[in-house]
Amino acid sequence: FRRVLFRSPTPVQPLLDAAAASGAETAIFFYYSEEEALTWDYPAQNAALAQRGIRSLLLTRQPYPIGAEIEQPLQNFFAQGSHS
Repeated sequence: FRRVLFRSPTPVQPLLDAAAASGAETAIFFYYSEEEALTWDYPAQNAALAQRGIRSLLLTRQPYPIGAEIEQPLQNFFAQGSHS
């Protein structure tokens, strides 16, 4: 298990380069409530990752600090396996 962290917004190509270099199979985009504008790049990022067979999950408007409420969306995402 390897993690690659970026500060958003991230241009698509560096994200794809990092995903390829790390062998990523999934990407999780996590944003706190105050970071709503940063989600605007997600459609392009998600589309580019999907073209390479990399699934992604968008978690927006998350509370600070992170609590147990994040567990269910993550469990649901990973339970889907290779389905998008």
